[in-house]
Amino acid sequence: MNKDVMEETEMILKNMKFITIYIQQKEEHIKKIKDGDRGAIKAVCNDMVKSSPTHAINRPIENEVIRIDDLIAKVEGDIFEHKKNRKVISEVFKSMSEKQRKIFKYIYFEEKTLKDIAEEFDCTIANVHYIKKKIIEKMAVALFGQDALKGEEK
Repeated sequence: MNKDVMEETEMILKNMKFITIYIQQKEEHIKKIKDGDRGAIKAVCNDMVKSSPTHAINRPIENEVIRIDDLIAKVEGDIFEHKKNRKVISEVFKSMSEKQRKIFKYIYFEEKTLKDIAEEFDCTIANVHYIKKKIIEKMAVALFGQDALKGEEK
């Protein structure tokens, strides 16, 4: 598996328990922008004043509205991406064996060490590491497509 894809998948999985909170915070951020600053700035845009000797319209406020709209679009795109990842991971989780699900929960939600997990399952750390790698591979394929398995080995 490509080293970068594996690391990116691992980072997504490690942050899964915080995704819902992150999405809620970003949605609240967008709501505040839409309810406050954005409406006020658009209202001022209608009162643009000719400010140069050529009577060209000065549009700094209009540019600010465009900047805010771009910010909102970026944050909404980020929210969409996180919701998509959460859904994909949830679907893959449902397709895993019971043992894989438990190991997934222990590693990414309870942050147990591989040693602790190995002791609980009465197996070797290498065995738990192998299962973890297989989980990451399944998630990577679901998140990034079949090409995620191509590339250099880690």
